[in-house]
Amino acid sequence: QELRKAWIELMQEEPTQRGSSWGMALVRPKSLEEASGIADAVWEASQVDRAMVLRRRICKLVKSLERILDAAARRDAKKTALENKRRRLVRKQWMRNPNLTMEEIMRGPPG
Repeated sequence: QELRKAWIELMQEEPTQRGSSWGMALVRPKSLEEASGIADAVWEASQVDRAMVLRRRICKLVKSLERILDAAARRDAKKTALENKRRRLVRKQWMRNPNLTMEEIMRGPPG
């Protein structure tokens, strides 16, 4: 809204000669209705562009969230795999231990 107000005020200013134009080209000042109409028309015309920009931002956000969740899932899977590997190693060491008593054998392997 601030930009719209400033732009409408700018379109209503008195004409000044533009240095980049040929001859004495002056821009006629717009009435409040004309300036408001132009500003509103441009705003409506750019609605599609703003929607596309918003859609792109949302897509980027979703992709980054997916990457974060995938990384967390991989980290959890790796942690589980390491824990399982540790359990298998402990069980293997227990099975190959020749110094187990009958009571320890009856209790079974740890974990």
